[in-house]
Amino acid sequence: MKDRIGRLVAHLGDDSGFRGPVLKLLTGTGFSFVLAYVAKTVLLRIYAPGDFGIYAAIFAMVGILTPLVTLRYEDAIMLAPTPKRSAHALVLALCVLVLFSTLFFGLIPARYAIEKLFGEPSLSDWIWLVPVVLFVQRMVKTLEVWLTKAESFNLISMGHVVQSSVMTALRIGLGFVRPNPGGLIYGFAAGHLVQGLLYVRPVFSSFRSAVGWTHGSPTGHIRPSMVRAMARRYRKFPIFTTPAAMIGAAVSQIPALLLLYYFDKDVLGIYSQSFAVLLIPLSQVSMVIAQVFFVRAVAARKEGTLHALSSNVHRRTVLMAWIPTSIVMVAGGDIFAFLFGAPWRASGEYLLYLGPWILLTAVTGPLTRLFDVLERQRYELVIAACMFIVLTGAMIIGGQTGIPERAILYLGLGGTLVRVVQLVLLMRLAGVKAKRVIQPYLVYAVWSAPWLGVLYFVSTRTDGVITVLVAAGSAALFALHMVYRERLLHRR
Repeated sequence: MKDRIGRLVAHLGDDSGFRGPVLKLLTGTGFSFVLAYVAKTVLLRIYAPGDFGIYAAIFAMVGILTPLVTLRYEDAIMLAPTPKRSAHALVLALCVLVLFSTLFFGLIPARYAIEKLFGEPSLSDWIWLVPVVLFVQRMVKTLEVWLTKAESFNLISMGHVVQSSVMTALRIGLGFVRPNPGGLIYGFAAGHLVQGLLYVRPVFSSFRSAVGWTHGSPTGHIRPSMVRAMARRYRKFPIFTTPAAMIGAAVSQIPALLLLYYFDKDVLGIYSQSFAVLLIPLSQVSMVIAQVFFVRAVAARKEGTLHALSSNVHRRTVLMAWIPTSIVMVAGGDIFAFLFGAPWRASGEYLLYLGPWILLTAVTGPLTRLFDVLERQRYELVIAACMFIVLTGAMIIGGQTGIPERAILYLGLGGTLVRVVQLVLLMRLAGVKAKRVIQPYLVYAVWSAPWLGVLYFVSTRTDGVITVLVAAGSAALFALHMVYRERLLHRR
């Protein structure tokens, strides 16, 4: 037994140092994941679907504007060849952040026009928070990119724990006092603010070292000419990556705004929690993988091993996303009703239509860094534009039917289609063979079929409590089986 444990620990350090950083980051993300799920059983009973609908609408606006607020110059921090140039890229990103966050306060006078467009009277009360949340969120993420470049993964993991804890505590506290969308938004902003305060001192310390600051000349080594040079060197980020990211954000957020336009805040709230319960945890793990993958992919490209790294990350991410997605697609209605209350059953039922799209979104998330690593941002822009057209078209067609379930179905089909196209392109750019791309989906489908068959049989013949227990057991057994099997394959 002692030898097996030793081999397991040693095995976690494989993949050219990839797993170690990922596992460090996942400690924080894992805590946030568990805390978020426990808290959600309380939050969904405190706040009404309409409160989550307004929250989703505000964050749809935040999501669409997020890439523009730094022009994606924070990515230059990672790609800059020397610490000093990375430091000047950080200065560039922060200056752009301050400028655009200030400009976005112009949304506030237009809040009544936005309210009239969507026909939702309570929306205008919260639009003023859009630029505030934009600034706080992107400030933290920019600092996090700097820490990722320095491979300060323990600190980043701690930041995720702090952010999740503060956000959850404030949301629950405000919800008990006076439940409204503000409690959800204030909690999000406060969590990120405290996370940023945790990062400031170590970032400032390493920044000083990178630029060679001295006590007698605190600004003498920040050169405006180098900041301008970084802006020119990485001009593809604002020219190609920013529009692509904005379109990509619109792909995710426009459906929410169109649901509010065609239906109401309650439908939007129910839809938003379908995504929140499944996609947000998966995307958090996906984001952690992307952070480490970006660093490793730059080195792998130089070494000629990018195809192997990309294939391995793809396979493991599919496994990570497959287990929860397949479970909620089969028994989502019963699981949601049991955990969150009967009003949220429809959220679980929507996942039958949205599940494949969510799975592929989580899988392709880390791999989209290949566009930056290979400097193929033009492809990213084209793919993002196609996604926007397909999903907006699907949502408009579905919205005009006046039936929420049909709109969600069309949206799920459109989302799955565009993500498949994106994945094929990314794997082709990385040099991964088609067989290696398809194989994980076939393998996991075959091995999960018995567990899912049992779960479906139980869900159609018993009450929600037994279904939830069987779902939890199936997920645990399948996860243990696949972890064991994956290690056997890796050691061959």
